[in-house]
Amino acid sequence: MKHKINIPCNGRKYLEIPLPSGGAYVFFSLAAAGDMSHESEMKTGSRSRFFRETGAVNPVMLNQIHSGLVYDTRELEPGRLTDGDGLVSCRNESLGVLIADCVPVFLYDRKTRSIGAFHSG
Repeated sequence: MKHKINIPCNGRKYLEIPLPSGGAYVFFSLAAAGDMSHESEMKTGSRSRFFRETGAVNPVMLNQIHSGLVYDTRELEPGRLTDGDGLVSCRNESLGVLIADCVPVFLYDRKTRSIGAFHSG
Protein backbone atom coordinates (compact mmCIF):
# COMPACT_ATOMS: atom_id res chain seq x y z
CA MET A 1 0.00 0.00 0.00
CA LYS A 2 1.37 3.42 -0.93
CA HIS A 3 1.39 6.27 1.57
CA LYS A 4 0.92 9.84 0.46
CA ILE A 5 3.76 12.19 1.39
CA ASN A 6 3.39 15.92 0.78
CA ILE A 7 6.12 18.54 1.12
CA PRO A 8 5.29 21.30 1.83
CA CYS A 9 1.95 21.16 3.60
CA ASN A 10 -0.11 24.26 4.41
CA GLY A 11 2.57 26.48 2.84
CA ARG A 12 5.16 25.38 5.43
CA LYS A 13 7.81 22.68 5.57
CA TYR A 14 5.74 19.91 7.11
CA LEU A 15 5.70 16.25 6.20
CA GLU A 16 2.18 14.77 6.24
CA ILE A 17 1.64 11.00 6.37
CA PRO A 18 -1.94 9.69 6.59
CA LEU A 19 -2.12 6.37 8.41
CA PRO A 20 -3.60 3.52 6.32
CA SER A 21 -6.93 3.55 8.16
CA GLY A 22 -7.60 7.15 7.17
CA GLY A 23 -8.46 7.91 10.78
CA ALA A 24 -5.25 9.64 11.82
CA TYR A 25 -2.34 11.61 10.37
CA VAL A 26 1.27 12.01 11.37
CA PHE A 27 2.85 15.43 10.77
CA PHE A 28 6.55 16.20 11.03
CA SER A 29 7.99 19.67 11.14
CA LEU A 30 11.25 20.01 9.30
CA ALA A 31 11.89 23.48 10.72
CA ALA A 32 14.40 24.28 13.45
CA ALA A 33 12.64 24.69 16.79
CA GLY A 34 15.28 26.10 19.10
CA ASP A 35 16.62 23.80 21.78
CA MET A 36 13.34 21.80 22.04
CA SER A 37 12.74 23.01 25.60
CA HIS A 38 9.36 24.35 26.60
CA GLU A 39 11.10 27.62 27.50
CA SER A 40 12.19 27.87 23.86
CA GLU A 41 8.56 27.52 22.82
CA MET A 42 7.66 30.47 25.04
CA LYS A 43 10.19 32.56 23.07
CA THR A 44 9.53 31.38 19.50
CA GLY A 45 5.98 30.02 19.48
CA SER A 46 7.06 27.47 16.84
CA ARG A 47 5.08 24.54 18.30
CA SER A 48 1.93 26.60 18.68
CA ARG A 49 2.31 27.74 15.07
CA PHE A 50 2.89 24.12 13.91
CA PHE A 51 -0.26 22.93 15.68
CA ARG A 52 -2.30 25.82 14.31
CA GLU A 53 -1.05 25.45 10.72
CA THR A 54 -1.59 21.68 10.60
CA GLY A 55 -5.12 21.94 12.02
CA ALA A 56 -4.31 20.15 15.28
CA VAL A 57 -7.21 19.59 17.65
CA ASN A 58 -6.66 19.98 21.41
CA PRO A 59 -2.85 19.45 21.24
CA VAL A 60 -1.29 17.52 24.13
CA MET A 61 2.45 17.26 24.89
CA LEU A 62 4.68 16.11 27.74
CA ASN A 63 7.91 17.38 29.24
CA GLN A 64 10.01 14.59 27.75
CA ILE A 65 12.62 13.13 30.08
CA HIS A 66 13.85 9.91 28.35
CA SER A 67 11.72 7.64 30.53
CA GLY A 68 9.25 4.78 30.25
CA LEU A 69 6.38 6.95 31.50
CA VAL A 70 3.28 6.70 29.28
CA TYR A 71 -0.03 8.42 30.02
CA ASP A 72 -3.61 8.14 28.90
CA THR A 73 -4.41 11.80 28.19
CA ARG A 74 -7.52 11.52 30.41
CA GLU A 75 -5.11 11.17 33.38
CA LEU A 76 -3.38 14.48 32.72
CA GLU A 77 -4.23 17.72 34.46
CA PRO A 78 -5.15 20.36 31.84
CA GLY A 79 -2.57 23.14 31.59
CA ARG A 80 0.03 21.27 33.66
CA LEU A 81 3.20 20.04 31.93
CA THR A 82 3.75 16.44 33.06
CA ASP A 83 7.08 14.54 32.82
CA GLY A 84 6.97 11.50 30.54
CA ASP A 85 7.61 10.15 27.06
CA GLY A 86 4.40 8.60 25.75
CA LEU A 87 0.79 9.58 25.21
CA VAL A 88 -2.26 7.49 24.38
CA SER A 89 -5.68 8.91 23.59
CA CYS A 90 -9.11 7.70 22.54
CA ARG A 91 -10.43 11.27 22.30
CA ASN A 92 -10.30 13.77 19.46
CA GLU A 93 -6.84 15.15 20.32
CA SER A 94 -3.53 15.82 18.63
CA LEU A 95 -0.51 14.30 20.39
CA GLY A 96 2.89 15.97 20.13
CA VAL A 97 6.33 14.40 20.46
CA LEU A 98 9.66 16.22 20.12
CA ILE A 99 12.59 14.47 18.47
CA ALA A 100 16.13 15.30 17.46
CA ASP A 101 18.29 12.19 17.27
CA CYS A 102 15.59 9.95 18.82
CA VAL A 103 12.94 7.96 16.97
CA PRO A 104 9.22 8.73 17.32
CA VAL A 105 6.75 5.85 17.43
CA PHE A 106 3.11 6.33 16.40
CA LEU A 107 0.36 3.76 16.88
CA TYR A 108 -3.28 3.68 15.80
CA ASP A 109 -5.90 1.12 16.86
CA ARG A 110 -8.62 0.95 14.21
CA LYS A 111 -11.05 -0.86 16.49
CA THR A 112 -10.97 1.63 19.39
CA ARG A 113 -9.80 4.59 17.25
CA SER A 114 -7.08 5.21 19.87
CA ILE A 115 -3.80 6.87 18.98
CA GLY A 116 -0.40 6.76 20.62
CA ALA A 117 2.69 8.93 20.26
CA PHE A 118 5.95 7.96 21.92
CA HIS A 119 9.45 9.44 22.20
CA SER A 120 11.86 6.50 22.07
CA GLY A 121 15.32 7.74 22.84
